[in-house]
Amino acid sequence: MKLRMTNRNWLRRFAFVLAAAAVTVSFYAESSLAQNSSQSRNRRGDHDWTLGPTGARGWIRAWKHTADAREIQITRVAKDSPADGVLKAGDSIRGVEGKPFDDDARIQFARAVTRAEQEEANGVLRLVRKREGKTANVEIRIPVMGSYSSTAPYDCPKSAKIFELGCQAIAKRGVRSVSIPNSINALALLASGKPEFRSMLSGYANKVADYRVGGLCDVALRLCDFVSCGVCPGNGRRLSYARAQTFGS
Repeated sequence: MKLRMTNRNWLRRFAFVLAAAAVTVSFYAESSLAQNSSQSRNRRGDHDWTLGPTGARGWIRAWKHTADAREIQITRVAKDSPADGVLKAGDSIRGVEGKPFDDDARIQFARAVTRAEQEEANGVLRLVRKREGKTANVEIRIPVMGSYSSTAPYDCPKSAKIFELGCQAIAKRGVRSVSIPNSINALALLASGKPEFRSMLSGYANKVADYRVGGLCDVALRLCDFVSCGVCPGNGRRLSYARAQTFGS
């Protein structure tokens, strides 16, 4: 029992860190990349990024890093998101808080989002937008999330909010097919401890146990471990089979 509780604590910490790190950049926008011209852009080193909680996506010049990027070209904006009506495809973000980007555009944009989420900023994200040759200062209203604590993501109300929002987004999207990203997402739902996710997790654990192509990653096996113990008891034989598939025994 002590070992099981230790494992559960490990799972909660592991999944919480993953969710807290990843969910901020996928709060409002869709997760899939734009298909048109994506291959040609990627060959040149460009990358399509979700722009935090704004609901917009944008191309940022990148080749292994984005240090040389000084603008973000908007590729699309989710309907009814905070950026809707302020940004549109074809716009270019040239700076934040009234100043042009003078360093990595991706990092400076992310830091501006963090400042805008603080109570004193009242959720106002100020951007320098260029549209059809004209530059203007515009504002996007994003949710006020507060500030990170010195112990973030642990004992941190903002991290807890992000984790909660992430779990809601994952549950809405679902975890239908077996994959490493879906296995990590399933771990986040499991770490939440909320009973409403059990049915979804049970179905995914059964898919993981039946997975026979290639091998299962350790994250997926960890999911099976915990689900077989708590969410869907009686899954032990399926778990053993999954382990045999992974390690070739």
